Amino acid sequence: MREKLLIANWKMNFSVIESSKKSRQLEVLFEDKLQNRMQNKKNKSDVKIIICPNYLSLKSVHDILGGKLYLGVQSITHLSESEGAFTGEISGALVREFAEFAIIGHSERRNMLMETNSEISEKLLFCSKNNIRPILCLGENQETRSNDSHLTYVINQLRNSVSDFKEWGSLIVAYEPVWAIGTGVACEPEDAVQMIRTIRKELKIISGSDLIPVLYGGSVSSSNIGVLIDSGDIDGALIGTSSMNPLEFHEIINICTKMWGK
Repeated sequence: MREKLLIANWKMNFSVIESSKKSRQLEVLFEDKLQNRMQNKKNKSDVKIIICPNYLSLKSVHDILGGKLYLGVQSITHLSESEGAFTGEISGALVREFAEFAIIGHSERRNMLMETNSEISEKLLFCSKNNIRPILCLGENQETRSNDSHLTYVINQLRNSVSDFKEWGSLIVAYEPVWAIGTGVACEPEDAVQMIRTIRKELKIISGSDLIPVLYGGSVSSSNIGVLIDSGDIDGALIGTSSMNPLEFHEIINICTKMWGK
């Protein structure tokens, strides 16, 4: 059985004080689920709820939610697995005390910061060395989609990103339809399912495993999450804006929990 995961990406938002406030709101809203995690830490059938705040707020969020919900970071450096003369960078070793997961290769970093598949490959290896589970993001832009080369493009992203990766039991993959995020163009559920099935098929070829969870990340909300996961092909979501509103995020969790529990 593949894991089910719902991941909150807070991006570059919330001060330490604001992050603490959000965390306390989540602590109240998820009281029953927090107790469930503490009582069943090794139960893979549980839905994993992961909060990824900014680096500065990670410690304060951990102080409130650590050991209750899961925590992650939004990236790590590709330059070093531990320490060194890398001004402004954050390594896996520096965050592993507080975070169990790391988002790797998010579309915003690929596009705005020009992260390459080679750099992302290094980050995956450093995640493994520091016992951090990577959430590998893949996705195509409008130009690639229009050229009808999107399937090949995303599969090449996957192959190049995991070229030296071996820890398949730790890997999580998230498909981001960059062409549909913030553009007003909808990614229909059948489009998402087609891509996720293609990714899963390739993962099986590369890794030999069909248990690697593949998530969807693209303008997820409580109004569309049910339709997205209804097919059974999508193992969860990487959620941006909607995860920053505790009540909306809680509603998404409730919808998924009920549907997966059937």
